[in-house]
Amino acid sequence: MYAGMYLLFVFLSPMPYKFMDFNENGWVELKEAFTAIDIEIKNIESNNKTCKEYFYLKDGSQAYVHCE
Repeated sequence: MYAGMYLLFVFLSPMPYKFMDFNENGWVELKEAFTAIDIEIKNIESNNKTCKEYFYLKDGSQAYVHCE
């Protein structure tokens, strides 16, 4: 059951798996995967770079920014 919930949360999240390790311990825990389903993406411009801002739906605070 744990593995099923974990996979479901990872699948439902708009955030890539490699960015879900919020506590940076080397692996994504169930709590982190669950937190990642409450995230949305917004495209932003920063210093002539295209960036994606991942933010929490509950309060709009920034979870992660990835620029290419």
